[in-house]
Amino acid sequence: MKKNDRGKDLNNLTVPIHTDKAEPGFIPFYEFAEGLDAMSKQPKADKRDEMR
Repeated sequence: MKKNDRGKDLNNLTVPIHTDKAEPGFIPFYEFAEGLDAMSKQPKADKRDEMR
């Protein structure tokens, strides 16, 4: 998903988003949740321990 398209899609969720995942209005949140899930799998705890 292009960054410039994100604002338009949030303003009008009925506009089809061109990806193969799920339903058009559901995709922005789905991608966001997927990103958070990927982030949570990274070893964040190790980085925090180094900073102390």
